[in-house]
Amino acid sequence: MYKLQQQSYFLKHNQETLHLKRIFQNPNGITVFLMHGSVEDGRIYYSKSGKGLAPFLAQQGYDVFIPDLSGKGQSKPEVSRVSIHGQTEAITIEIPLFLEKIKSIKGKTPQHWIGHSWGGTLQYAHLLRFPNQENVLSICHFGVKRRITARNWEWLYKIAFAWYFLGSILTKVYGFMPSKIFKFGSENEPKKFYHQINKWFKNKKWIDDDGFNYSEQIGKVNLPPSRFLTGVKDYALGAKQDSELFMNELQIQGKSEVVLLGKKYGNAVDYDHNNILIHKACPDDVFPLVIEWFKRFE
Repeated sequence: MYKLQQQSYFLKHNQETLHLKRIFQNPNGITVFLMHGSVEDGRIYYSKSGKGLAPFLAQQGYDVFIPDLSGKGQSKPEVSRVSIHGQTEAITIEIPLFLEKIKSIKGKTPQHWIGHSWGGTLQYAHLLRFPNQENVLSICHFGVKRRITARNWEWLYKIAFAWYFLGSILTKVYGFMPSKIFKFGSENEPKKFYHQINKWFKNKKWIDDDGFNYSEQIGKVNLPPSRFLTGVKDYALGAKQDSELFMNELQIQGKSEVVLLGKKYGNAVDYDHNNILIHKACPDDVFPLVIEWFKRFE
């Protein structure tokens, strides 16, 4: 068996440097492309001590690639009031750059994709904009949604008050969403990115700021089968009803599924939006569900 290895690639784009992490034992293993969500970076998937989903997948023989979107993690410069990029740039420029780098390393080989929270939304937006990517075998999501329709106390506090109300004030004051400063997340969010997320949360029609209509592309693109994993305590950020809503919106319900994780379903923990990836029980309790899903399509 190969020894676990890690590499970092730094991709230049205009005045920015984008970071792509690679974790692997078998350099010839099937590629897995993991996308982090909003107000976080790629470290949601790995730690310095070698824990997390990415090392777990590498130990199972997969070749794992984890990007940091612009201004996040080891991508530079950090998010500030002069940051002008948003999710449109992430979808149309950054993700293509990461995938092209992977292709230069591996060739056009089969891939599985994984998205946490908003990362999964960005992945599907990319696939709708750039169809005919038949090498993507399947996707496994963690707490992924596009719209937020769940209404409860968690929504009232985390979304209505903290994200919409307080976030809009702080974004005006700072010139960016200071989520790291105020402990809303591990990374700050550019002003444009923050406002674009809010539009997609609220609108039934899925349209980008540049006019691209994702809703009109659905049904025209052969999207990969997806497993949506979400926790019973994920009440607002990736609630089951909103994962189902997204699956149905994408018209992939016939080849995809939503799986709810909690003690009543035989799991060790009642998972929430983040601990579904970082709880100490995940390697035995959650991560095997990813492997099982991948194996169906290999």
